[in-house]
Amino acid sequence: MITYYSRFIPDLSTKTNALRKLLRKNQKFHWSSQCEAAFIQLKNEMMSDRVLVPYNPHLPIVLTCDASPYGVAA
Repeated sequence: MITYYSRFIPDLSTKTNALRKLLRKNQKFHWSSQCEAAFIQLKNEMMSDRVLVPYNPHLPIVLTCDASPYGVAA
């Protein structure tokens, strides 16, 4: 589900880095405090109004860009 909403979550690849490390080949699965923090942060992002809200023409429009030292996406 997080991938579906990825365009609405700024700096997603940085926020998911600890969780994605768990999926590496020959990597022992260890749920660390960093993984827990990333999971909670992502849950909060999904519940925030930044993810997806109905368009309101009376509100200002904000354009933001995303960059990460851990991943590249198009």
